[in-house]
Amino acid sequence: MLWRLWFGIVCMVSVGFALNLEPVSKDIAEVNGKMLTFKADGLKVGQSGVVLAQNGDYNVIIASAVIERINDGYAYARFAPFTNIAQKYLPTPQATPTKDDRVIFGGFYNKAIVIAPDQESYTKILSMNPTHFAHIDLFAAFLAKDGINDPKPKHLRQFCNAYSIGLVYILATNGLNVLDCQSFALLEVQPFNKPQLEKTHAPFFSRIANIDTGSLASKMRSKKSRQYFSYYDELLSPSIQAFNATNKE
Repeated sequence: MLWRLWFGIVCMVSVGFALNLEPVSKDIAEVNGKMLTFKADGLKVGQSGVVLAQNGDYNVIIASAVIERINDGYAYARFAPFTNIAQKYLPTPQATPTKDDRVIFGGFYNKAIVIAPDQESYTKILSMNPTHFAHIDLFAAFLAKDGINDPKPKHLRQFCNAYSIGLVYILATNGLNVLDCQSFALLEVQPFNKPQLEKTHAPFFSRIANIDTGSLASKMRSKKSRQYFSYYDELLSPSIQAFNATNKE
């Protein structure tokens, strides 16, 4: 069953790393419309997860969820149909989450990718963090097949779903940003001095030099990411604003 994918992952945790990389399971205390309520206990606003319902001897994924707020020790998450793993030959669960179903967050947080402007920064970020990193060449090739020059959150979600990746690390002017790949919510900012570079890789460092299918459409697509820091600063701006607002409360 699909739910076993979430528990078959070996997660890695490092002392001093603020973000919990292990899956966290919570019993739903209340369902109100499209909102779920459960104990927060170390969870963060913006984390994405899945809702599991008991079906005979098995647990079945019936919905996805994203935490929208945390208040007085309880988290409030909005749920929606689960679409991360498309399989047209399997029936689509029609159940609605109920009290005492379970919601699980961080199922794929042990696997991530790093977006950085140069090889030195990329290598340093890998050494700083305990999670398993898929090589960025995979994402570069994923974009290249469609001639995409400027990656957007939707491209990251598609890629993360295909490779079972939970987190995205993006180096920007403000530091190293750790984001949930599904919600594109900023979960943590790690200190990292902006490197002084005369030239950056576009749209990020990888061993695939240029994203170009040779088609006219590819040549006409936006290439804003050639200005690495201005592009990713702008891309991350809504996530950073939401993160700052949440952490001021």
